[in-house]
Amino acid sequence: MFFELAKITGVKLFRWCIYGYILCFIALSTTLYMLLNSFWITDEIRYGFGITIIIFVITQILYFISWNRINIIQEEQKSKES
Repeated sequence: MFFELAKITGVKLFRWCIYGYILCFIALSTTLYMLLNSFWITDEIRYGFGITIIIFVITQILYFISWNRINIIQEEQKSKES
């Protein structure tokens, strides 16, 4: 699935999707580590969750843009074949 996405949509957009998922994983891991080392939810943890959610939303937007491009390209190919 990911390789088809990279082939059709272009490597640059695919790389940003992967980078977004990596950043989201790092931010979530850091936030959970901070949460496990404290008993109260501090401002840093709340900001960490906020940043994680923002990164995840941006990544999902890029991912859906990529899939939309795949559908458009596939429809164009079907219309050319007909």
